[in-house]
Amino acid sequence: MEGARAIGAGDLPEGSLQGHLVVVSVGGPTRAEMSWSSEPPSSEQVVAPGNFTLLPAAMPYSSRWRDGWAAIMVEMAPGMLAEVGGAEDPGERPQLRPVFNREDPFVAHVAEALRDLVREGHPAGSLYGEMLGIALAEHLVKRYAPAVTRPRAPRGGLPTGRMRRVTEYVAAHLDREISLRDLALQAEMSVFHFARMFKQGTGLPPHQYVLRRRIERARSLLADLELTIGDVAIRCGFAHPSHFSDSFHRLQGVTPTEYRQRIQQ
Repeated sequence: MEGARAIGAGDLPEGSLQGHLVVVSVGGPTRAEMSWSSEPPSSEQVVAPGNFTLLPAAMPYSSRWRDGWAAIMVEMAPGMLAEVGGAEDPGERPQLRPVFNREDPFVAHVAEALRDLVREGHPAGSLYGEMLGIALAEHLVKRYAPAVTRPRAPRGGLPTGRMRRVTEYVAAHLDREISLRDLALQAEMSVFHFARMFKQGTGLPPHQYVLRRRIERARSLLADLELTIGDVAIRCGFAHPSHFSDSFHRLQGVTPTEYRQRIQQ
């Protein structure tokens, strides 16, 4: 995920990308046109803030704009969409259609959330960003890929043994960064299917589950008065003390300092 900006008019000659690129306009309205080698050329349009353009991987395109613009750009590997689409053969990967200047509040919301995550971080760390990426990939496949018969995602929660391995891994690694791929490896399944089955079984997406386990660990550590609030935050895997304090307050109704004072009393 990155931001991009252009000042004044310009153009891009025909080229292609290795990954799928989602471009969400965040500046003022700008006049632009896009063309793809496989599609009829588009006429010039006014691109409004919040509208998005989808550039599929390996599909040659060119563009031209008359005004300056600013955008959030999210690149997605084709393999990620293959997992969401349930394709095992590379030739069966979902083929996205090009999109230009489309209004889609869900795409805009996820792109903005990813931008904020990069700028400000998140208490759940990379887990939250990975869940956003999965949600965006699933949405793109459902809305902007030709309809094909795809295998249904598994129903129900994780088998007991796999769930135990995942929860034990979380408990042993609360003091460090935990990624969605780390957890999926413990369950021996794809990231997409793991995330869905984990939520079906626990009622929580993985990033929320890990966050709650971190707060549980923090509650026990706060009883040790030799540890500062910052020490507790680090031992529970929070990158910033402010993330720890905000998350603790949201889930417990009091700040870590107030909680410590209560248990002392």
